[in-house]
Amino acid sequence: MPQPKPKRRRALEYKKVYYKRNVDLGIDAYCHECTSHAVDSSGYITLVRDGYYRAHRWVYWLKTKEKPEVVLHLCDNRLCINPAHLKGGTVAENNADMQAKGRDNFLGAPKNNKWNRSFSTAQVRAMRNYRSAGWTNARIAKVFGVTAHAVSEITSGKRYGDVR
Repeated sequence: MPQPKPKRRRALEYKKVYYKRNVDLGIDAYCHECTSHAVDSSGYITLVRDGYYRAHRWVYWLKTKEKPEVVLHLCDNRLCINPAHLKGGTVAENNADMQAKGRDNFLGAPKNNKWNRSFSTAQVRAMRNYRSAGWTNARIAKVFGVTAHAVSEITSGKRYGDVR
């Protein structure tokens, strides 16, 4: 009986993208953005290589033979797989890097600037005012371009409970 051919793994392909901020950071100006694989919901490239790996971790491991706790992007570009832009580190170092570069807007930020918020404080107050004036959730949803369920959760205080 003939043996099935093993599946060939798709090679990593990338395009060089120039970013001035890399020059400002003192690293190679070109990010190597992966174009051969799909982007996951977190904005990273995922590979299937004897399990699931993020492409930047895989490239770092191939280059250094180290498997650190986390791999930091010096260029802050999640699609970048340029080994010169990758550095091994710890979660604490990653958090410190994030704060130093101002990407920690969900930690101690003003209430209407939380990272996962779609509406400003004024919009939330307007929704609640419309609801108390007798508008239906569906009508408010149409005005703000969201679902009636989202409006219901906002006006009831389940979401944006800290906004008064």
